[in-house]
Amino acid sequence: MGIFLIPSNQNAVGMSKPSNYRSSRQHPKPKWKEPITLSLRPDEAAKALGISKRKLWGVTADKTSGIPHFRLGRSVLYPVEGLKEWMATRIQQEVK
Repeated sequence: MGIFLIPSNQNAVGMSKPSNYRSSRQHPKPKWKEPITLSLRPDEAAKALGISKRKLWGVTADKTSGIPHFRLGRSVLYPVEGLKEWMATRIQQEVK
């Protein structure tokens, strides 16, 4: 018993595939847009801010820092727009 190849236009029985046949590998591109990221997990937020996760936890624990965050169950999340505003405010304070 040897290995044999089936031409791409035929199935295992030897019958030709219809001309409108679509292989399962040829999926059309999805028509929806990429999901919008509203909040970041701590590791993502730390990477976006350019600091370590440990530093982020320290800033989050410091109530005077004002870094925007919220809890969802046991997770801590950082809203993207809030982080952008927080960074802009911090930059303006440093410039003054």
